[in-house]
Amino acid sequence: MFPDKVGKMVLDGVTNGHEYFSGRNKEWIVDTDGAVQGFLSSCIAAKSSCPLTNHGNSTSVLTSKILQKLEQLKQNPATVAGQQVTYAGTKSFIWQQSYHPYAWPVVAQSLDHFLNGKYEAFQAVQASLSKDESPFPKTSNDALSAISCGDYAWRTADFEEIKQYANEMEAKSIFGGLTGLPQEIDCAAWRFQAKERYQGDFHVQTRNPILFVGNTHDPVTPYASAKNMSTGFDGSVLLHHDGYGHCSNAQPSICTANNIRAYWQDGSLPSEGTYCEPEYPPFVSTQNQDEIVVPALSSRALKPRSEDDKALLEAVETLGRLQSKAHRSQWKV
Repeated sequence: MFPDKVGKMVLDGVTNGHEYFSGRNKEWIVDTDGAVQGFLSSCIAAKSSCPLTNHGNSTSVLTSKILQKLEQLKQNPATVAGQQVTYAGTKSFIWQQSYHPYAWPVVAQSLDHFLNGKYEAFQAVQASLSKDESPFPKTSNDALSAISCGDYAWRTADFEEIKQYANEMEAKSIFGGLTGLPQEIDCAAWRFQAKERYQGDFHVQTRNPILFVGNTHDPVTPYASAKNMSTGFDGSVLLHHDGYGHCSNAQPSICTANNIRAYWQDGSLPSEGTYCEPEYPPFVSTQNQDEIVVPALSSRALKPRSEDDKALLEAVETLGRLQSKAHRSQWKV
């Protein structure tokens, strides 16, 4: 809104602004199923370290078994200690946890219980994942709705229009298609429009160029959105982080971290087309790399690092874990 006042800015985890303000956000789920498939393929690569491999040794087999179990819940929800385990709730859980590769070993345990029909154990692991351990201030979903709905342009009371939109979203993503719809449906009937709702375009020259960061397999802010938005900001550069999860610190990379640090320190931008790989695949981190052997381990992870790089990687991983806890503590399924 005030491009002439922009100092240095890094945008990591980018939403398509055009779709956001329209109120019909279709692009945000284009990589959701890819993120879920990444979770399953990483599990298979981890072999016996991932309990889901007891149910199949290919992503197609595991996906099929999960979807079959979900269909059973659609017809007959399970009840544990007065709480239901439902089709919608479980699908939402899978989508939410695709944000956080740090948590994937625990998510695999929960889905192992799910496929075995051990719903009490499944709910117990879910509860542990949403345990409120975040050091950050609490946020309110009411505030999120008020902000988003005030920004969105789409308003309708036509059930058939909403149903058509829901069908379009479900066709785009098995796991993410219907997950965001409750808010968008609420916003379609929202009675107020924000007074200072932005109605300009996204073709601007900022005082300083922006560094965009796009994650290959981000389940909610896809690389495509970062690419689309970067094209409208003159002089900006898009850094391609080839990882899973929401934002680049979900699966840290020294390459990505060093490029971001250089930008903050002296304003230098990476070259167009810069591509960074995470240091470790999912199910492996700086904290457990000696315990789990994964054939797909990045060659970068085997190279000696300077003390500075080690400290930087640890800092980014710590930040990512804190962000993961903050997100997960807000989601009670």
